[in-house]
Amino acid sequence: MPSPKNEPGSQRFLSFKMTRLRIPPKKKHLWLKLIKGHQKIIHKISKRIFKIKNTSEVIICNRLEAHFWENKDILEEYQTKSGPINGKLAQKSLNEALKKYFQHEATKVSFYYYIELIFLELDPETLRKKFRFECCELRDHRVFCTEKWTELKNYLQRTMFTDIGIPLWIPINEAPPTISANESKNSMDYFP
Repeated sequence: MPSPKNEPGSQRFLSFKMTRLRIPPKKKHLWLKLIKGHQKIIHKISKRIFKIKNTSEVIICNRLEAHFWENKDILEEYQTKSGPINGKLAQKSLNEALKKYFQHEATKVSFYYYIELIFLELDPETLRKKFRFECCELRDHRVFCTEKWTELKNYLQRTMFTDIGIPLWIPINEAPPTISANESKNSMDYFP
C-alpha cells in the first residue's frame, strides 16, 4: 500500500497553485479554511438559518441537518465562535488540534458531508473561486482539471486524515448526488 504522501491526491494537491502567489497551497491553510467553513455551516444549521440553494443540494443538506440534530450535543461545541481551532496554530499544534476536533465520529460524518457539499458541483471554475487555487493556466478548463479537483476531494476526505493519523469515516452503500447542468452555480457561501 503506498504511503499517503505518494498517493495521487497528495501529489495533485501540490500541483495546484494559489491564485495570487502562484505557489502550491499549504495544507495548514487549507485545513484552517475547511474547519472555518465547517464551523460556519454547523452554526447555520444550529440557528436554523441554513439555506439550500438548488435541488441537487437537498440530499446532502438533509443528511447534514439530520446528522446535526441527532448529534446536537457533540456538534454544538464546534460552532464558529466556540470552535476549538483558530488560525494561530503552529503545524505541530494544528495536528493535535485536528485530532481533538475529529475525536468524535459525529464530527467526521458532518465534515464528510460538508466536503460533499463543496464538491457537489464539480466545475473547475467554481472550485477555483471557492478555494482560490489554480488547477491550470488555461482559460478553458480541460478534463484533467476535473480529474485534479476530484482527486483533491478524495484527498480531503481520505488522505489528509491518514496524514495526521485520524481514522476515516466513509458512508457505506450511499450513492453521491449529482448536479444537473441547468441548476444554479450559487453554493459559494458554504466556504469561507
